[in-house]
Parts: sequence; C-alpha cells; structure tokens
Amino acid sequence: MPHPPRVFSFTDDFVFKYIFGRESREPLLIKLLNALLRREGDRQIVALTLLNPFNLKETIDAKSTIVDVKAQDQAGRRYLIEVQVQSRADQIARTLYYLARLYADQLAEGEPFSGLCQATALTLLGHRLFPGHDRVQSIFRFRDVAHGLELSDQLEVHFVELPKVADLLSGKRLEGLHTRFEKWLYVLRYGRRYASGRFCLPRWPSRRTSSWPWTT
Repeated sequence: MPHPPRVFSFTDDFVFKYIFGRESREPLLIKLLNALLRREGDRQIVALTLLNPFNLKETIDAKSTIVDVKAQDQAGRRYLIEVQVQSRADQIARTLYYLARLYADQLAEGEPFSGLCQATALTLLGHRLFPGHDRVQSIFRFRDVAHGLELSDQLEVHFVELPKVADLLSGKRLEGLHTRFEKWLYVLRYGRRYASGRFCLPRWPSRRTSSWPWTT
C-alpha cells in the first residue's frame, strides 16, 4: 500500500522559506510582518525587497551564516525572519548576532551613520523560550536598566512562542478570531491540520472579520 503523503508544518524551515522567502511571495510576507509586528498607519510595510539570506564572511577567519528570510521595506527598514522549532541553548545569542549583521551591513564605504535604518529580528519558535510568563510575543529594545528610558528603536527583537498560542486563544472559537495577529498565529500553529481534509476553514459572519489573514 502506498504511504500517505507527509504533511509539513509552516514552521518547517524549508516550507517557510518556500512560502515566504521566494520572489513573487513578497505580498504574503508583507501581510505576515504587518500582522506579527503590529504595523499600522504610516508604520505599515507596503513594499518589500528580498535580500540575500547569506551573511558572507568578510575575512578568511570570520563566520559565514544564513538566515531563513531577509528583506528590506520601502523606507529602508530591514527584517530577518527565522523559524526555530527545536530549543537551542544559544538561541538569544544567535538572534542578536544575526540582527547585528543585518544592521551593520547597511552602510557602504563613506556613508554616514545617519543613514542607518531600523533593523528588526522576528523569530518564530516551536518551543517555550520564556517559561516564566504566558505572553506569546516578547519584544526587546535598548532601554536604560534603571529608568526604562529608551535609547533607540533602531534595533528590535521579536520572539513569538507558538506553543503558547493555545493559551492565548483558549476559549475562542475559530469564528471569534478577529485580528490579523490572532489569525496568523492560528495558521502558523495549526495550519497543518487542514491538509487532511477532515477540517474546514471557517467562514466569518461579518465583512469585517470574513477573511483569512493572507487576503487582507
């Protein structure tokens, strides 16, 4: 008997790259980033250019790396998106290293530091990185440790812990998911269950909530 087809999750890194990291898929990546980064109004991303995901080494002894997806928007702001299913002891250090490279690689010889644009790292996790709280999304910037004064928003790190989605959406019917953020979290966490055909995508009762996040 033939084996049933294998079903992959959106959080398999090669699946994620195939869906969001190829040319012509920029509109879908824009919708994902605007939702998960909560971008509204004049902060919203309206155009993206995919960048080379390889971080090439500058000297023979330097480290070369590759990220899942790297992009730049219409305002010059840069984004790296990583999917990490398995827990890693070096997860935070790894993310900060990638973000530092993303930020530093903006300038060419002779260009002023005033030309630097915001760089954001978004990491989708298949494990709990911060078990001490139940928030799905944790956002980090540079702040003064004593007074909370923000130094800059030029570097921003977002960790989205997908195992916590069940707690966030607990008690909500599918039809009750209204925000882009909630819908994308549901798709990323539970999307593979619809491959079997045993589950049907819901229809929302009003125009305001009638669509899945990739259509709005």
